Amino acid sequence: MTGHSTTAASVAAAGSAPAAGSLVSSFTAGKFNAKAAWPVLRWDDNETICGRLVAGGVEIVAGDLAGSSGSGSGSGGAESAAAVVDSKSAPDEKTAKRKVLGKIPADGIQHFSIAPKADPIAIATFVPSRKDTPARVGLWEWSAAAPPTAPKSFKSLFTEEAEMKWHPNGVAVLIQSSSEVDKTNKSYYGESGLYVLSVDGKVSVAIDKSGGTVCDCAWNPNGKEFVVIQGCTYCHCHCHCHWRYCFLSLIIRCVLCCCVVVLLCAAQPARARAYSIQGNPHFEFGTNARNTIRFAPHARCM
Repeated sequence: MTGHSTTAASVAAAGSAPAAGSLVSSFTAGKFNAKAAWPVLRWDDNETICGRLVAGGVEIVAGDLAGSSGSGSGSGGAESAAAVVDSKSAPDEKTAKRKVLGKIPADGIQHFSIAPKADPIAIATFVPSRKDTPARVGLWEWSAAAPPTAPKSFKSLFTEEAEMKWHPNGVAVLIQSSSEVDKTNKSYYGESGLYVLSVDGKVSVAIDKSGGTVCDCAWNPNGKEFVVIQGCTYCHCHCHCHWRYCFLSLIIRCVLCCCVVVLLCAAQPARARAYSIQGNPHFEFGTNARNTIRFAPHARCM
């Protein structure tokens, strides 16, 4: 089953299922064009709820997929273990037993993400921009007693894609945006940006774009800061050559592309900088050939 085709899938919940591999519920996964849309089912850390990507928003169902919210066990998080079985064996009555708790409305949604450790549960949705309509990232606080009708906080921006990275405690999210076309014509490789948005709406900051392309960003596991790498790195050196060009033409285009990139990288090396949770820079790591950030789980080294 893939996120790029219309497929009927049955998901058997791990944990308190009567028997391993037994059918609990079945869903029909629609056609989703974005890689970030997969998996279409995501659980919160305690598996009390499960979010399902559907047309027009996110459907929230009981975490055990069978009807009684909160009976799930384990800490599988947003990508909890699940057994996928053949949909042809899925009886219709199983679908009828599924308990739908509510729906988060988001027309044109591309993907969503559930915050870790958040109480109440926080859910982020992303709707990409279309023509003159800006993209929209919404942060929602979920409550089964009163399903939300409007986001707790939101951010409007012009972008085609966005990756959302949650704060370790689920109080804020980093939004790493990217577009294939740079409207300012300053970059051949498109446009990128980074925003930090808190669930309570008190923080909504755009990180300075003057540092260049956003290569990577990551939260420190201690929750006090996040680190960003910006600038020209070799990870962005893509030569857009079409297969119809002859082999010699392809080589010439690749060589010219590499020469341009080397000159740009020499003028604007990658810079790493640490920011507070409010989006204020407070430490410089200098410039170097970097394009990836990884923290140790105990946050003592990066």
